[in-house]
Amino acid sequence: MTGNPDDKGHAVVVRNAYKRYTKQQTILDGLDLTLPKNKIYGLLGPSGCGKTTLLSCIVGRMRLDYGSIKLSATTRRELGYMPQDLNLHLRLSIWETLKFYGYLFGMEIDEIRKRADELIKFLQLPPEGRMVQDLR
Repeated sequence: MTGNPDDKGHAVVVRNAYKRYTKQQTILDGLDLTLPKNKIYGLLGPSGCGKTTLLSCIVGRMRLDYGSIKLSATTRRELGYMPQDLNLHLRLSIWETLKFYGYLFGMEIDEIRKRADELIKFLQLPPEGRMVQDLR
């Protein structure tokens, strides 16, 4: 986390990002990306194009070989990230799942409740007591 928001209100600014796994496998090749604050984004593209690598670098799970990433977030709690390999616990309810991940990020129960209510409404999820396995 840089905690260094730019003056134009951007949440994420990626400049000249390079990431290579092997000499023959360059995943990010000079990528520039600017994302305004207060928006929700999805990253789409074919398998192997660098989506997971880019997100892993943005959230600090991986480092770029070259380039920079600046975030307006000063703590991980301010940054939302849903990895593709996230395993939802099918035997938990929607509320239990959101509460579980809230605790993982160090949130207090009141904040978890507030955020869960917002997410359930925004994503138009069924009632919070519904089991995750029934969402399929």
